Amino acid sequence: DSLVWGDPASCRLETPGKVILSKFGGVKVIQWAEPPEGSRLLRIALKKEADGWYVILTYEIPQPTPLPKTGQSVGIDLGLKSLVALSNGTTILHPRWSKKADRKIVQQQRRVSRRIKGSNRRRKAVRALAKTHQHVARKRKYFLDCLSKQIVNENDIIAMEKLNVRGISRGMGSNSQGRGFRRSVMDAAWGQLLWMLSYKAESAGRLFIQVDPAYSSQTCPECGTVRPKLLSERVHVCDCGCVADRD
Repeated sequence: DSLVWGDPASCRLETPGKVILSKFGGVKVIQWAEPPEGSRLLRIALKKEADGWYVILTYEIPQPTPLPKTGQSVGIDLGLKSLVALSNGTTILHPRWSKKADRKIVQQQRRVSRRIKGSNRRRKAVRALAKTHQHVARKRKYFLDCLSKQIVNENDIIAMEKLNVRGISRGMGSNSQGRGFRRSVMDAAWGQLLWMLSYKAESAGRLFIQVDPAYSSQTCPECGTVRPKLLSERVHVCDCGCVADRD
């Protein structure tokens, strides 16, 4: 489903809307953006997705200009009910992209299973199912892209808990509750958000820090006292008078 040309001499963007690929010649494309100024083409990839073929051009770009300082810093807590909880009190609910599309996906999966293998009707049903998954993935990526850009633009220092997403998913059991938890973690795409924040912060000249999450929901931010809580306790209440959302 994909081909890669790693030699810049064998491929190039000739004119707007036309790519030259070795062994293929000129290929017309719908060009979404101009190459960055002063950049150098490293490779071209040809990739098949649910709605057609895509040409992906990878460029080496000059060192970008850092964003102006804002004097702000923020800590980020990841969750499933609130996708992101910021230390300034802002919480962003989990949009649950996959759950909203669940009914349609189940119907399309049943339609695929009813079709005869190798038939045109089955191939058509498979393509429809793939497009639905693609649509969900694109909505998720667009949301996280906008969110990470906003956080980087508004803060000089960004601290985020260091999570082993795969380890968390594998630690759940094989029962229905465990499967539901794994689906929610995959839908939240914590790893994707972490990756976006990391590279955007570096590009903007921001400081991105990953913090050990141990006791982060138990330590009082005012006096430092460790107060153990059950998972059902969503509010932190300390003897020093500090009251705050657990996240």
